Amino acid sequence: MLILPFFIWYILEFFIRFIQYKNRDLAYRNISFEREAYIKETDLNYLRNRSFFQFLHYMKSNQ
Repeated sequence: MLILPFFIWYILEFFIRFIQYKNRDLAYRNISFEREAYIKETDLNYLRNRSFFQFLHYMKSNQ
């Protein structure tokens, strides 16, 4: 995604989640990049097998 598009997406998604949950911590934990990181943090080979836009699979909100 490169650096600038990543930060734009990240901040935009944070604000959307903040409006949705009205809680900063919950909004942060539900950003798609963060959800992917929390779920895959123990898989040491994840980055080798990860597809480019894999974070889109974590866009759906569960909380």
